[in-house]
Amino acid sequence: MSVPFNIGVLQLSMEPVQETVAMARASEAAGFDAFWIAEAYPWWRKHGFEARSSTAILAVIAGQTRRMQLGWGIISPYTRHPVQVAMEARVMQDLAGDRFLLGLGASKIFMKEIGEGEGEKVGPATVMRESVEIIKGVLKGDAFEYQGKVFAAAVPALFTAVQTRLDLLSEKKNRKMAAGIDLEAAKSALREATSQWSKAQGAFGNGNMNEAVPTAKDVESRLQALAGTLQAQLPAGLAPPAS
Repeated sequence: MSVPFNIGVLQLSMEPVQETVAMARASEAAGFDAFWIAEAYPWWRKHGFEARSSTAILAVIAGQTRRMQLGWGIISPYTRHPVQVAMEARVMQDLAGDRFLLGLGASKIFMKEIGEGEGEKVGPATVMRESVEIIKGVLKGDAFEYQGKVFAAAVPALFTAVQTRLDLLSEKKNRKMAAGIDLEAAKSALREATSQWSKAQGAFGNGNMNEAVPTAKDVESRLQALAGTLQAQLPAGLAPPAS
């Protein structure tokens, strides 16, 4: 019995974007299973190559392909803070869903160029471990705080703004502000959204992006509708502080 395997294409981010996108579309048409972008760095100019952002290019490719898996091959935490990596990963999740592959690595080439990895107290293994922990924590969607040897992060939960508005309008002194709003129905809607988000998190944790992505989008639409209803009745003076 043969063991199934995928065949992919690896492209460096040093070619013009239009050419890279054309290569990705041709690779998909030819039947390749995956398309990876490896990031080129600015000092490659000495060899006649220009550096371009691999995350930006892959987002463009996501809109031009339909079947292939698309991967960062790789993103280095020495070039981007892990919170930024998570933000860019969220873009790829929106555009490509379960086709997206997040490749993370220290990149010895980059480390050598910037002088990292030579006698420092904190090595690349620690940098990588902290990066993975932060990226997972941010993408989970809960309130997340982290303090490591290299990186720190503090991210609020997705539901904070909606919950804050509900809490403010539920206070006895603010009940007149909630005229026309069924607060119990709003609380029930928030509970349902929270339950759906738990399902999305579970699906994401199990790698089931076909379920996670639409469920998360359903939660987003529920929260936007609920937030709009509450905000319409909430005076500026009672608006939750910007996070």
